[in-house]
Amino acid sequence: MVALYLVLLAFDVWLVFVVADGPWQDKVSLVLAIVGIFGLAVGLLNRSEFKKALADFIDIDDMTSHNLRFFIAGTLRPLGASAGFMISFVFGRGPLSRRDIAIGWRIALFPLSVVGFFAAGAVYVLWFVAAAAYLVIVAPFSYLAYALVSLPLLRIRDSSEGADRHLAELGDLRPPEIVRDNFAELRIFMVGVIPPVFAFVIKLIQLY
Repeated sequence: MVALYLVLLAFDVWLVFVVADGPWQDKVSLVLAIVGIFGLAVGLLNRSEFKKALADFIDIDDMTSHNLRFFIAGTLRPLGASAGFMISFVFGRGPLSRRDIAIGWRIALFPLSVVGFFAAGAVYVLWFVAAAAYLVIVAPFSYLAYALVSLPLLRIRDSSEGADRHLAELGDLRPPEIVRDNFAELRIFMVGVIPPVFAFVIKLIQLY
């Protein structure tokens, strides 16, 4: 699993920094934008009712985990769930639902069924391309970002009680407790904010 991830990350670095033309600032900004957009998307998902409706498939802790195995599991589950919804965009109903239609109507609607078949095939092809692009290009960079922001958060979360008291001299602030109670949310916030800020700074340096 680690070897596969390193291969994908090396492929992404080669694709962005070697194959693509342009100054290195634009390439770094592209990577930061990819990570930041994904972080913001996960943040919106975390605050939506959609997460509650698909609680068995969406686990924000896994999707933002610094543990590679958990991250991959948290990434694949919602992708697998989304595949079942693609057919609904074509037929306007659940993929497993059936309708009892008289044989005459079935014959009359056969040409429409053929069109629907090809439309469903096109939708699934688009989903496959989008899912593959996400897994190959977006996910490796995103995992690296979540792993990096997790390092200081883990250190704060696992700090001793003495350090906790030392950091709380100005009041009732307890950083380890705050981090423990909001670990995924803090990771989402840092990944969603820090990369776009760095991309903005790089653009400013490039302009001036």
